Amino acid sequence: ASPDHRVWITASEDEVRLGEYRASGEHVRARLADDPLAKTRMQITTVDMVMNRFSGKMTIIWDRRQVLDVKPRGVLRATKVSFLDRKQFDAICPRMTETLF
Repeated sequence: ASPDHRVWITASEDEVRLGEYRASGEHVRARLADDPLAKTRMQITTVDMVMNRFSGKMTIIWDRRQVLDVKPRGVLRATKVSFLDRKQFDAICPRMTETLF
């Protein structure tokens, strides 16, 4: 399957939001949250960054979702399960309000 890659920038009067979405691998059905057969890609990576010019707050969230075969003890065959690795960074920068906007 071909990789899917999107980047977007949105802005309002008080904040700027930058985002990236990248999906690769084949389409599979895997357990995703409460849905046992959700259609998803083998690997999905997202980055979301928000900067607020009034408060100086900046938030960056990195998500990496990967589908792996899991074979619990005692079952005959493996099932595909989607795992999420999330990292978040929050900062407040008074200087950003003066120089960035």
